[in-house]
Amino acid sequence: MLRRLLKFRLQSNNNWPALVITGLYALFSGFWILLTDEFLFRFIKSPAILILASVFKGWLFILGTSALIYFLILWYLLIQRESQAALAESETRFRILSESAFEGVALIEAERILDVNTRFVEIFGYPIEELRNLEFVKLVIPEHRGMVQQRLYDAEPDPAPQECQMIKRDGTSFYAEAQTRKMPYQGREVRVTVLRDITSRRRFEEELRTISMRDELTGLYNRRGFFTLAEQQMKISKRSKKDLVLLFADLNGLKQINDTFGHQEGDQAIIDAANVLKTLFRESDIVARIGGDEFVVLAIGAPDFSSKLLTERLNRGLDKFNAGNARKYQLAISTGLAIFSPEQPVSIDELLIQADRLMYQQKRARTGGRGGGNGEAPPPGPRLRRA
Repeated sequence: MLRRLLKFRLQSNNNWPALVITGLYALFSGFWILLTDEFLFRFIKSPAILILASVFKGWLFILGTSALIYFLILWYLLIQRESQAALAESETRFRILSESAFEGVALIEAERILDVNTRFVEIFGYPIEELRNLEFVKLVIPEHRGMVQQRLYDAEPDPAPQECQMIKRDGTSFYAEAQTRKMPYQGREVRVTVLRDITSRRRFEEELRTISMRDELTGLYNRRGFFTLAEQQMKISKRSKKDLVLLFADLNGLKQINDTFGHQEGDQAIIDAANVLKTLFRESDIVARIGGDEFVVLAIGAPDFSSKLLTERLNRGLDKFNAGNARKYQLAISTGLAIFSPEQPVSIDELLIQADRLMYQQKRARTGGRGGGNGEAPPPGPRLRRA
């Protein structure tokens, strides 16, 4: 307490009363020392008058010291009142600013919440009484508590925004962005954490990411989506030591369908082909449209796949579709199959080229070597590489 008081006095701009009172007290004490009985005896020879002078001197010292102490106490109370008024004004300004903020604001000391604003209460759904003195990390999902604690413990917390998942009172989680700074509060140092709910932003970003990875016509993954997810699947394959199966599929006769029945019917043929492929594979498999009439499927851990088995399975699916739909044409798909082995890894581009070559072999065999019903058959390989 004394150390804090001295620190406050040294920082105060109102030191002059203390200095004046201290100086007066020093002069008065010196005068008192000079007025000893021996000193007075030099000038006062009468014992009776000397006694009266000694009594007067004693009362004068008592009254003078009391007056100095009285003024010192008045000065201290005045400074204390001014300090409390300034502190109250500062806290009022802080409360007004925090209450008008659209973000949640929390004062944290030793990882416990001292106070929060109304927006913070609205975000988490707790009464303010329950939030006070609660450990801040209890509001964070267990997986993210470590990084949040590190930010709170840092001597100089990084003011950069930090994203984490937090938990509301009803148990639902949400994405939040938090920034933490140090600030003085009632003579001690606390952390101020400003928090905003970014769940809507994260959902919007996820939707944009999904849109950028999806084919608008079929709803399958597009070229970007396929290459992104295929790279991830190849890493999983290497770790798990499981083979990957890549199917390259080409819709036969799309050019003739467009020329004969129009592009709207051609789009419908592409959608039908996509739906047939989706029914043949698992939800965990990556089914994508990477070109106008070109599709690929990447399946992990599917040792029962073989070119013959897959062809028979696909033909049964196409026969079932053609029998159940009164189209003016027969839906047909040519395929090529390539295997990725973790023991002999190749790139996804090389895997696509292998499957593409096998698909064109099947297409030429189906059409008697004429390249197959889509007009010219382009040379396999270069067009398949990622952009």
